[in-house]
Amino acid sequence: IHGCIQNIIFDAAAKGYLSELEKTLKDNDINALNSASETLLHVAAANGHLTIMEYLISKGIKQDVKDKKGRTPLHRAAEKGNAEIVKILLTSGKNKNIDDRNIWRKTALHIAAEYGHSDLINLLLSQGAAINALDSSKDTPLHCACKAGHLNAVNSLVNWSQGEKANLQAANSLKKTPLQVAEINKTENQRGKCRDVKWR
Repeated sequence: IHGCIQNIIFDAAAKGYLSELEKTLKDNDINALNSASETLLHVAAANGHLTIMEYLISKGIKQDVKDKKGRTPLHRAAEKGNAEIVKILLTSGKNKNIDDRNIWRKTALHIAAEYGHSDLINLLLSQGAAINALDSSKDTPLHCACKAGHLNAVNSLVNWSQGEKANLQAANSLKKTPLQVAEINKTENQRGKCRDVKWR
C-alpha cells in the first residue's frame, strides 16, 4: 500500500471511522502492516473499536499476526482490558492460541494480570488460558499481579477454582514465590494489599 493511503487506513482503524475504512480498504491489502508491524486488527483492538474489529474479521483479516514486540491483537486487547474485544477474538474461531507469547514470553493472561483487569482474567481462564504459564522471567500471571499490586487480579487468580489452580509456590528466576514478590514490592500500599489476600 502507498504510504499516504496506508496512513489513512490505519488512522481510520485507530479512530473508529468505519465508513472511511471500508472506502479506502476496497482496493488495498487488509493484512498490511504499519511501521510497528501491527495489522489493522492490532490497532482496532488497542483502541477498543468493536465495530471495526467485527468488520475486519468478517473480511477475513489474519488474527494471529505478531507485531515487533511479539504481540497479537489479543495481547493488545488484554492491555486495554476490553472484555468485549477479547470475546470477539476468542469466539471468531481463527484465534486458535489463547496462550500466544510476546517477545517476553507473556500470554494475554500475564498482561491482564499485570494491568489488573480481573474481569478479563476470569474470561481468559474460562476460555482455557494457562493459569501457570511462565514468561521469560519465569513469572506466572500471579507473580505479575503481585508485582503490580493489583488486589482484584490477585484475588481472581488465587480463587480460581475451575480446572488447574494458581501455583502459589511457583518460584520465578529470582527464586521468589508470588507472595514473596508481593512482600518485596516497592510500595507499602501494594505490599499491604497483597498480604490481605486469602492465600489458600
